Amino acid sequence: MTGRSVLIAGASGGLGRGIASVLASRGDRLTLVGRDAARLDALGIEGRRVALDLRDVDACRAAV
Repeated sequence: MTGRSVLIAGASGGLGRGIASVLASRGDRLTLVGRDAARLDALGIEGRRVALDLRDVDACRAAV
């Protein structure tokens, strides 16, 4: 199944980055979430980027 909309938390590194890469290659539409905007921009993966610390409840509310 391709063309899904997927939000990936922790997309700027580790497992999240790997998942983002695989899903992007399948044609899914990605929203990439991570704390570091520069690392998100450096991914080279197409998708919406959201620099956000998910531990910060107020920041999460503001982002929605």
